[in-house]
Amino acid sequence: MTAQQAEPKRIVIAGYYGFGNLGDEAIRVALHEELAKLSIDAFWLSASPQGADEIDRRSLLRVYTALRHCRALVLGGGGLLQNRTSNRSLLYYLGLIALARIARRPVFLFGQGIGPINGRFAQELTRIALKRASYIGCRDQQSVNFLRTLELDAVIEGDLFFLLPPVEAPATRSSESYHIILSIKGGKNDGSLCYPKRGFKEEGSSAKILTEGQDISTAKGTKSTKESESEALDHNLKLGGIAQPITAFDNPSSSILRVLRSEFSSASGLASQPASVPHEPELEITTHSCLPRRHRQAKRQGTDDGEMVERVVHMLDKVSHRTKISVTLLPFFPTQDLDLSKRIADRLNIPCRIVRADTIDNTIHVLEDADLVISSRLHGLEFALRAEAPMIALSEDAKIDAFVAEVRDASGFEIHCGRFPSSEQVMEVLNSPPSPEALHAAYRAMHARAIEGFSRFVAALEKL
Repeated sequence: MTAQQAEPKRIVIAGYYGFGNLGDEAIRVALHEELAKLSIDAFWLSASPQGADEIDRRSLLRVYTALRHCRALVLGGGGLLQNRTSNRSLLYYLGLIALARIARRPVFLFGQGIGPINGRFAQELTRIALKRASYIGCRDQQSVNFLRTLELDAVIEGDLFFLLPPVEAPATRSSESYHIILSIKGGKNDGSLCYPKRGFKEEGSSAKILTEGQDISTAKGTKSTKESESEALDHNLKLGGIAQPITAFDNPSSSILRVLRSEFSSASGLASQPASVPHEPELEITTHSCLPRRHRQAKRQGTDDGEMVERVVHMLDKVSHRTKISVTLLPFFPTQDLDLSKRIADRLNIPCRIVRADTIDNTIHVLEDADLVISSRLHGLEFALRAEAPMIALSEDAKIDAFVAEVRDASGFEIHCGRFPSSEQVMEVLNSPPSPEALHAAYRAMHARAIEGFSRFVAALEKL
């Protein structure tokens, strides 16, 4: 079957879908809504497929069959091509690109954050995979610059999260105390791929763990504030709780990894260099660079969970002595973040609660009540901007710095950003927050950039 004989407006979209990360599911919702307006259908590769349009990303046969019946493979949003978390992640997506080449289908990258990709071999594999891509669109200038070091051309489209329209009438904040929301990235699990498990019930924490439809109660004897919004998006976004590990692609014999090695080794002449698949995630974080490892000695920028607990508790304790505050801990990716949130909540002596980010609407509803959002999660910052909540970004990852730069370049709005805020910096934002108009204008600028990028992507897709 040729591309012309394939179904006319159907594509296969790969992303970090079905793993229980609300930020990535929000990207999927945003992209689905824009594609639906143009009557473009999609098969979505998911770790926990449920609908008729979802395909088990672990099944080589099903993925290949979908590619043969579609016009193209699209890597849709997120930071998919990187080996900071593990080499398995990078090899998986490069393997998909190799599979699309075998199926004779073009490859499109849309709204991608690229890197860090450490190691000459990994960089060479990436360069070979992408040099034949029909279209490469990046979410930030940092990714474009990295691809240029690989002699690849790309355009900036912005993060696909910003395809979601602005919130036109955010809630008015009125409270006797300042409400601080923290979305702190926890430590990794064992590095395995994960999928969400439903019906999770949390026990053993002094902080209240809240899910969709429950009353949002504060922990440690304080009163209820308000109910969660009943509106929810489709059932695919009701993410449940702790994800459980699966073992697909944990070993070098996995089918898609075999495709990757045979396809790229012959293309690059690197067959003598095995594409090893380690069982432990790579801990080193470096900036985008093609320099040899001896010139890239930057260590992991983040802090371990124990140190983060101490920093958060110390900072909030000092702030609470200067003004009345309440705290909400908002884990966007429960598999990684929930345990850290519980440890912080157990140490606090101020009103606190843990609210699980389960749907887009519910999460925006919670964030609209914030006087300040402190986040080391990219999607936590993006949600906060959409909710028009003042924020401080924790610069523990290059993509956080890239996001702050993109917002500044698109709108002129400056987000407070640093390794960790002092109590004085927190009080400064609480006492002199940016205006709602400035936050709204910043989101509208990012939304306009994303819509413009989407139009370019569709124009390239229609040339097939």
